Amino acid sequence: MSKFYIFALLLVVVLLGCSGADQSADDPVDNRARLAEAQIMLKQIHSMQRVYHQTTGEYWGQGVTASSSDPHAFSQIGVEVPPTCNFTFTITRASKDRFEVEARAVVSGKLRKLSIDQSGMLRPLS
Repeated sequence: MSKFYIFALLLVVVLLGCSGADQSADDPVDNRARLAEAQIMLKQIHSMQRVYHQTTGEYWGQGVTASSSDPHAFSQIGVEVPPTCNFTFTITRASKDRFEVEARAVVSGKLRKLSIDQSGMLRPLS
């Protein structure tokens, strides 16, 4: 496992631990922790896509989706979705020069969507 992946998991555990086990799903701290988890995963996917691109000359995975129910779907680029992750990640674009990954989950009754592309910029999606 990469050091970044271990650090990301540790950060998620800390963030989720800070939210408290007795707090409801509508708690703002819990919601921020869930969004932070998705951001960490998107940054990890971005990093591993860059490594894959440097090795092969193209980005990987057009149309591939990973989630806690299919955590190894991104194993080709060395990414595994943790079993507690509430987000689903889909590589919506992958070509020689570009890629984009979307993260989606329902948080407090609202659909939350984030994305990242080859530039590494995280963006909320409407």
